[in-house]
Amino acid sequence: MAHLSEDRTSAKAQLFAALSAVYRSWGTGEMIQTYEALGPAIALAEHVPSLGAPDDATEKMVLEVHMRSVGFLLPYAREELVRVHRVALTLRERA
Repeated sequence: MAHLSEDRTSAKAQLFAALSAVYRSWGTGEMIQTYEALGPAIALAEHVPSLGAPDDATEKMVLEVHMRSVGFLLPYAREELVRVHRVALTLRERA
């Protein structure tokens, strides 16, 4: 069951890292690449609920924390994906 916890942690970390990369690259030529990485990170995080419920009580608590944090990040990340897409298209048109 430890690998499931690691998968959940990895998905959350990748989503957070992708969002952070977008903000670091905002308005630069790198923004297109970070935009392209955000979509797969969102898809990976959306996969977290399908990893199954753990048997251990501690793991269940960890899952609940991950689900809440990923549940908070996902809608935000989806909105940012749309916003970043518009900005990235504008940057591409200017180039």
